[in-house]
Amino acid sequence: MDRGFEQLVILVAIIVAGIADLIVRWMRRKAGKDQPPVVADVPVEPQLPPPEPAPVSVSFPPRSPSLPVRRRRRHRAHRWLTHPLDARSGIVLMAILGPCRGLQAPHSDG
Repeated sequence: MDRGFEQLVILVAIIVAGIADLIVRWMRRKAGKDQPPVVADVPVEPQLPPPEPAPVSVSFPPRSPSLPVRRRRRHRAHRWLTHPLDARSGIVLMAILGPCRGLQAPHSDG
């Protein structure tokens, strides 16, 4: 029963933190609308728009006749276990993480 209570407390704490974050955002937004805009006392000189860039002329060299281009085969985004190093990294991950504790029978340590 203790474990269920702890999980409930953690869930409630996460929900309360999320709601508090939403309330703080709403209050900041509302406070920003109520304040009058700040006017600068220093006169600002008008800025001229930047000059237009010079036109760029692009010329490509003429294409020489060549062999027809073979299209590459489309590869999948990622294939698993295509190389022995992939299997090695999987074994290392399994050794570090260990077995899934959700599949083990509950222990009575008491």
